[in-house]
Amino acid sequence: MIFVNVEDNGPGLNAEQRQKIIHPFFTTKARGTGLGMSIVLRIIEAHGGDVQVVDAVGGGAKFKMRLRKPDSINVTLCADSKVKADA
Repeated sequence: MIFVNVEDNGPGLNAEQRQKIIHPFFTTKARGTGLGMSIVLRIIEAHGGDVQVVDAVGGGAKFKMRLRKPDSINVTLCADSKVKADA
């Protein structure tokens, strides 16, 4: 499996928001479309993975994504990318 975790240091999500955030058109933003996480979930599931939404340590939200590992993989990062790789 390939594990990708994305977290922020915002106000986090309550239990109801964690349940609804993957549904199309749910948003906590005044100008949001509510499509972002539902699209992410569909892409991850199409590649044999899943997404968990949890509280980040110290506050904020954390999205834990698991993907099936392909037979081969090529990764290209931008020079300004801030990626933390866990072995």
